[in-house]
Formats: sequence, structure tokens, C-alpha cells
Amino acid sequence: MLAGVTPKEWEADYRALLDASRKANPEQKLVLLEPFVLPVGPLANPDTHKNWRGKIDLMTAIVARMAKDFNAVHIKTQSIFDSAAKASPPNHWIWDGVHPLPQGHELIARNWIEAVSTR
Repeated sequence: MLAGVTPKEWEADYRALLDASRKANPEQKLVLLEPFVLPVGPLANPDTHKNWRGKIDLMTAIVARMAKDFNAVHIKTQSIFDSAAKASPPNHWIWDGVHPLPQGHELIARNWIEAVSTR
């Protein structure tokens, strides 16, 4: 459970938003980004990070499934940050484990542009 919501409830809510968006505009192009975490700030504790990462991994699988269901561009944000954290420490990208610093936002934007422009 993440923030009082089960993965099944999270998926149902997310899917309802996407369904409503498509109903309002059937031609709408969708881009889905995965949630992500890195072991920094409050998530620097290995047990805390492991707990959060387990939840995020469930959610990334849901995003992947919905990206296929909605023919959306899928940005694998967790993998992007995992790779980036091998080149520079996690606190270079994210300040509290979940919220990016400016360079983290740039990393997301660069990958978003690449994925959208190749679609």
C-alpha cells in the first residue's frame, strides 16, 4: 500500500483518468511516466528505500500495462534514474528520494523528448 491506496486502487483511478481523457478527445496522444525513487534523503535508509522501491516496482508494471492498453508512449523513468545514479550519486538527481532537482527534471525532459519524437 502506498499513501493509503492499494496498487489495484491506484490502477483503477489512473485508468479512469485515462479513459475520461480518451472519451473527451479520442485522438489525444498519451505519454505515461513511471513513478520513481532513489535512495536519498528520507529514503537513504536501506530498509526504507527497499520498502518504497518494492511499491514503485508494482506501480511501474501497472504503468507499462496501461501504456500498452492505451497505445501511449511509455517513459521508463525508474530505469532512467537508476542508470543516471550509476554515473552520478542519487542526490545529484533527486533531493528527497522522490522529487527531482533541476538536473533530474532535465533528465526526464530529455528522455520525454526523445521518446515522443521517435513515436
